[in-house]
Amino acid sequence: MNYFRELKNGQLRMLLLDEKISKKGIRQLVNTLLTDPAISQRLYLVIVTGDVNDYINNQLTKQPDLDYFLYLMFKHYEKQGDINIVNLHQFMKKLYSPYADPVLPIFKANHDNFSYEGTALFKDDRLISSIQKRKDEIFQLISNNYYLKTLEIPSLSVSLGKVRSKVEMAMNHDYSTLTMTVKLEGRIEEYIGEKNILDYNQLADLKKDIISYLEAQSRDLLKNLQKSKVDPLQIGTLTLTPFSRPMSEQEWFQHWEKMQIKVVYELDIQPLTKVIG
Repeated sequence: MNYFRELKNGQLRMLLLDEKISKKGIRQLVNTLLTDPAISQRLYLVIVTGDVNDYINNQLTKQPDLDYFLYLMFKHYEKQGDINIVNLHQFMKKLYSPYADPVLPIFKANHDNFSYEGTALFKDDRLISSIQKRKDEIFQLISNNYYLKTLEIPSLSVSLGKVRSKVEMAMNHDYSTLTMTVKLEGRIEEYIGEKNILDYNQLADLKKDIISYLEAQSRDLLKNLQKSKVDPLQIGTLTLTPFSRPMSEQEWFQHWEKMQIKVVYELDIQPLTKVIG
């Protein structure tokens, strides 16, 4: 009975978009969806790579309610908040904003699996690039006040858990510099490095290394967004002030492309739960 309360018979709750088609532009498609009163604006939009038909045909023999399974999976991700799950309303809101560019989650399908790959970046209605693996985790942290179940940093032999971020952004008066402050809370889940992090000073050194890593990765990510001329973080909204003329989209991106970026992390991590030495 829960199935029919969540997903009424014949009701469209998710749309899987082919990566190649998305690169050509999906404005006409989403506008058509918006004009259909039978389609909810909470419809999930997802980019799919690989052979989704092969996955569906294989899974239907094992799981007849595959559509409901995928719907619940997206709903779970949306509630948990550790990846970007986007509905039709959210996509269109960013699409028609002069200070934001849409994003969608990317999933890869093969015969046996349907797995999360990263975040698709759009310029207007066209998919132009994507953020994957470690960079995507950084994007999740700085895209808003976010939660990650785990954040692994292999280069430092450390894994953080229950990571929560609070992001504050400020721009100077001539829009030449952006300062992003990320307040991060979490705990060390596992450490397999050479430092004795039971020692206060060596733990402090590890924290500095983590901060340096996160700041460098975040700066690099933001610079790549500048090069791609996209603003999925809605940084342009910082230019909106009372009693002043709103900046045009063209004006904003002229500033954004050459803006200096400063990233500062404030790290509050709890003691480790597992040490391997």
